[in-house]
Amino acid sequence: MPACVFVEVGKSDRSGFEVLKKLRAEDCPAPIFVTSVHGAIPMAVDAIRNGAFDFLVKPITIREVIDRFDGAIYEYSKCPSSESPALISLNLPGCEPLSNREREVLTRLAAGETNKEAARHLGLSARTIEGYRASIMRKVGVRNAAELLRRVYNRGR
Repeated sequence: MPACVFVEVGKSDRSGFEVLKKLRAEDCPAPIFVTSVHGAIPMAVDAIRNGAFDFLVKPITIREVIDRFDGAIYEYSKCPSSESPALISLNLPGCEPLSNREREVLTRLAAGETNKEAARHLGLSARTIEGYRASIMRKVGVRNAAELLRRVYNRGR
């Protein structure tokens, strides 16, 4: 059994997602990391929704890979919860409460919308959405969008 799996996804060649889906369909017990040079939020959402443990944007340092790998091993070593991890929850335990607007922005981002798309739907500027996203990430205690999405889809864990 592998300790972890890394799958590359390109902007035009998304065959890595097929590999990810196949691994998940076969109940691969290892954490799967999706890597890409293109760090678009919709791609990260697709990766997390399809069962990736994390989404890594290249270039990435060896230290970051080791930290993410250690985090995956820690998460996978914990006892499974009876709750369904696929359900989205905007109540993230242990985090500073989000304002109503932050919840709206997070809902849009979790649905795979870009900052511009979320801005258009909420009647705000993309720059304002970026500010809300930064505030959400600070409150949740994550460093990037992939970690944020993982927390949302794993019900705050």
